[in-house]
Amino acid sequence: MNSQYYSRLFPLLAAIGLAGCGDTTTPTKTAATDASESRDVSAGEDSVIGQSDVAVATGDDTSDEDVEGAGDVGGSVDTGDAVGPLLPDDFEMTATDFPCLTTGTKVRGFFIWNLTGRLDETLAVASSETGGTYPVGTLIQLVPTEAMVKRKAGFSAATKDWEFFALDIREDGSTIIVARGAEDTKNQFGGNCAECHAKAGAQWDFICEDTHGCDPLPLTDDLIQIIQDSDPRCPK
Repeated sequence: MNSQYYSRLFPLLAAIGLAGCGDTTTPTKTAATDASESRDVSAGEDSVIGQSDVAVATGDDTSDEDVEGAGDVGGSVDTGDAVGPLLPDDFEMTATDFPCLTTGTKVRGFFIWNLTGRLDETLAVASSETGGTYPVGTLIQLVPTEAMVKRKAGFSAATKDWEFFALDIREDGSTIIVARGAEDTKNQFGGNCAECHAKAGAQWDFICEDTHGCDPLPLTDDLIQIIQDSDPRCPK
């Protein structure tokens, strides 16, 4: 990776041992949900992002350093509402599908989206005090360079159908997918994403927060905020 952005953050993150795993909340946050602290969610945010086809992810790490185009929206499934729309049953990310971090809805310390039109369902799970299963198309990020996306049922039983991503964010605002997959995906520091997230209690659907059973991240609120605000894709 030659990203000036990541080169600038690497010494800071390496010094504190950030491996992209562990709690997605900051140390002083509690598990109590306050999704209302985020920006207002408009109807437009429930729309499906991306249209074109890309190679099918296998669950193994790949190097997609020049992925272009929008994500592949899988086949539609009936929502059970006779008058409602048919929603995609999968979403395969491409590099251009990863947005400016702060455009997501902030829930406690992390940002969340749904790329298949299921944002209300996604936020309901994130807001639940007893956990739940996130719907297909959920995208969760704590920092710009790492992400997890909920894929269709059967994608990876070992990771509860989550696909993990290590990303490189360029100063020009472009995103490069460095690694992606399920059980074997590692971040830029060599940490195995699935192994860290597997420590979360079963009811939390592989999502790490400070009360979910994962190893904590040695980060302060202020440091996480600095990393989040440094995303070059976001307007300054």
